[in-house]
Amino acid sequence: MKILLVRPDRNTTDEKALATVGINSVTVPLLQMVQPADTGDATGLAVRMSRGGVLFLTSPRTWRAWASLVPDLETHLARGITAGLKIWTVGARTAASLPQVAAKVTRTGSGVSAADLLEEIGNLPPGVALLPQSALARPTLAMGLGLRGWQVHTAAVYSMVPVPDPALPDPDEVDGVLLRSPSAVRALTGYWAAGTVRVFAVGPSTTAEAEHLGWQPVTITRTAPDHVAEAIRATG
Repeated sequence: MKILLVRPDRNTTDEKALATVGINSVTVPLLQMVQPADTGDATGLAVRMSRGGVLFLTSPRTWRAWASLVPDLETHLARGITAGLKIWTVGARTAASLPQVAAKVTRTGSGVSAADLLEEIGNLPPGVALLPQSALARPTLAMGLGLRGWQVHTAAVYSMVPVPDPALPDPDEVDGVLLRSPSAVRALTGYWAAGTVRVFAVGPSTTAEAEHLGWQPVTITRTAPDHVAEAIRATG
């Protein structure tokens, strides 16, 4: 069995987990991360963070991308913590991407998506929400918070764009493709028609996008690489 891995980074964790259960893999990134030329929005959000509020992070990429745009981001973070800043993340890996100083004010949601996080924070009183994110981020979290009375501040700190001419294998050379984001589904669909190959979709938003674009995905609900690998192995 051979699985195609297409993430722009961190494919080695899935590769190792798949190998552990006897599955081969080939890595061909379909997306690459780019950052905005104008750092104004990213800097403005950092300054606002220094006055407190609630910072919401949904991807391990976000803090690193933001920090590369705002060199003194950690200083703004420290000031924000002093002013009462709280942090909520989707996933332990997102929490781990933050500087150590953030650990004492960070809570990690138990779900795998922005929708899960919205449900989990349902009893929080509305306040100031800070959302650094991808330019392609779905509006689920921002809209949901706004409808609950939060004052929402957003900034695009990176975007994902297709890799030009990726060296994809022929579809019949792999037994499936592992997709971990809606943008990966869209990128794959730009090269292979829906149904060309079996797809394994991690999480509800990836599954929904795959179904929307005509695929019939195998849904994997648990995101950790070892759980993903075991779920793929179980399909035979």
